[in-house]
Amino acid sequence: MSCPVCNGEFKIKRLSRYLSGQCCTSCNGVSFTLADYLYFLTRSEPIEDSIEPDKDEFTMHEDTKNALVCSCGQLMNKYRITHESNRRVDCCPSCHTIWLDMGEWEYLKVNHLHRCVNKIFTDSYQRKLRLEGAKATLNKNYEEQLGIADYNKLKEISEWINNNPNKSLLKAFINAKDPYSVQ
Repeated sequence: MSCPVCNGEFKIKRLSRYLSGQCCTSCNGVSFTLADYLYFLTRSEPIEDSIEPDKDEFTMHEDTKNALVCSCGQLMNKYRITHESNRRVDCCPSCHTIWLDMGEWEYLKVNHLHRCVNKIFTDSYQRKLRLEGAKATLNKNYEEQLGIADYNKLKEISEWINNNPNKSLLKAFINAKDPYSVQ
């Protein structure tokens, strides 16, 4: 078996007390099975495993952009980790092997996501990331077009209107060309 990124050799690497993976001696990417990961979740304690690595101590390779071929011969799917980052975790839909590029396990730990890797592969998690990304884009666009001060004031007014028992009347008043007209 060789590395799906660089065809390098593998050696065993301990990621945590209850999780080991196959680490490429060339590119330092690591793979492990979803079954091994689920075993890690059932055996390890969140407190014991929440120690964060020194942020300056780990380096990350560029995320692999190309599709990877798993050792079972299937193409691996790429899953976004967060909406702020273009980092992706690769997972084989057939044998459920997970591939992390160099430093991604540490990235997951720093971002407190190392105990929910299995959730990253779900439709609901990926949908949530897309919605968060869309919300962040809209927020940025409003700030740029309105200015931060006006946008913050508008959000305050919007919240006041939407929490007001007379919100329908308030919205009608705002939307009317002339709210005092009887015609």
